[in-house]
Amino acid sequence: VPMVAVSACGGESSDDQIAISHIHDIVERDGELLLGTHQGLLRLEGDQLQRVGDEVHDYMSVAVLPDGDLVASGHPDMRMEKYRVEGSPSVLGLIRSADGGRNWGIVDLLGQVDFHALAPSDQALYGGGSSGMIWEFRPGASTAHALGGIEQDLRDLAASPNDEGVLVTTSFDGRVAVTEDAAQTWEFPAGIPNLAEIEWTAGGITAVDLEGGVWAASDISGPYRQLGQAPDEVDALLVDSEGELWLGTHDGSVWTSSDGDDWNLVRAGSG
Repeated sequence: VPMVAVSACGGESSDDQIAISHIHDIVERDGELLLGTHQGLLRLEGDQLQRVGDEVHDYMSVAVLPDGDLVASGHPDMRMEKYRVEGSPSVLGLIRSADGGRNWGIVDLLGQVDFHALAPSDQALYGGGSSGMIWEFRPGASTAHALGGIEQDLRDLAASPNDEGVLVTTSFDGRVAVTEDAAQTWEFPAGIPNLAEIEWTAGGITAVDLEGGVWAASDISGPYRQLGQAPDEVDALLVDSEGELWLGTHDGSVWTSSDGDDWNLVRAGSG
């Protein structure tokens, strides 16, 4: 696995110093695209990468809150003493940044939870732990609240943009589960493709299945229509504010499409 050369001064590294082996998340903030990767948080500028900040975490999940702050989880940069918890796993819990990822503060659950997915809504932030437990972070609250769990290896999580407490999860075997009561009970609706990555925006559902099929639906219950086929195995999906689709594929490449079928390679990966 390629390693990262970290600049000794300043908070950014040039493109030729960065090799991506894995993209876990893609988000949009203030018109910028940010990649949460095994090699830290990176900003995509055209086909070039710029490191954001000096904290080189393994970002398993990244999300943008309604106020523009970033939240993230994963495995910490253990060079930094504030992330070391003796006798506990090396997991970030939830961290938050008000300056686009240059500086981070610990919110809660450091050394306790590794969130594989984060799903903001207007009412709350939902986090899906690797064990299947769903957590809720309310605005202004200093601690997280465990809502309930689902017995599956959680891969992705999305929150309804319209209905509070309505969530959908995907798993690594393609099972899709839906809760309408904030993770208290779950259903496995029939007729849904074996989805891996999912986005739920005001425009509806956009998702990629285990075989790379790209799907869309107006609501989680469907019906689903196939838009096209992803160019490679997909690890991250974003629908940006203009409706453009972005993919991070397993080799660390970044692709974009306006229709989910015709894909353009933005930057080749190193994996």
